[in-house]
Amino acid sequence: MLMKKILKNTVWGGVLALIGGLASADVTQDKAYVGLVWTLENSSFMPDAVVGLRHAKTTAGADVSGYDVSARFKLGGTLTFDSVRAVYLDGKRTSQWQAGLGYSAKHQSAFGTVGTSAEYLKLGLDYLVKPAKFDAFVELNTLEKPAEVKSEPVPVVQPALGPG
Repeated sequence: MLMKKILKNTVWGGVLALIGGLASADVTQDKAYVGLVWTLENSSFMPDAVVGLRHAKTTAGADVSGYDVSARFKLGGTLTFDSVRAVYLDGKRTSQWQAGLGYSAKHQSAFGTVGTSAEYLKLGLDYLVKPAKFDAFVELNTLEKPAEVKSEPVPVVQPALGPG
C-alpha cells in the first residue's frame, strides 16, 4: 500500500512538474514612438514627422497581435497636422502586417491603409477615397521588436507522503 501511494504521488508530481515547467505568460507592451515618413505624393526629400503608440501582445510562440495609432505632421516652415490612422497588427516579433483606416486633413478624406512593419521600419500603401488614389510610404521610426516572452518555470508543490 505504501509503495502504491509513493508511485501515485511520483506520477502526479511528474505530470505537475511537466505542466508547470512549460507554463509561460503572454507579454503586453505599450510603446510610444517618433519617426520620419516619406510618401510618393510628397515627391520632395522633405519627410513628414510621425508620432504614435503601439500596443502589442506577444505569445510564447513569438506571435504578435495588437494595434498602432499614429498622427503625421508636415514639416517645413510650420508644423501642420496631416493625418491620423489606426491599424490592427498581426504577425511575429520580427515583422507584422498591418491594416486599418485613417483620415487625411489635407484631402479632407478617409483612407484605408495596409502595410508591413519590422524593427525601425514600416512600408505601406494608403488608398485615399477623395481623390481616389494610392499613396505609398516608407517610415523610419524608433520602434524595436515587440517584447519577447521569457518562459520561467512555475514552482510545483509536491504532494506530501503521509499515512493512509
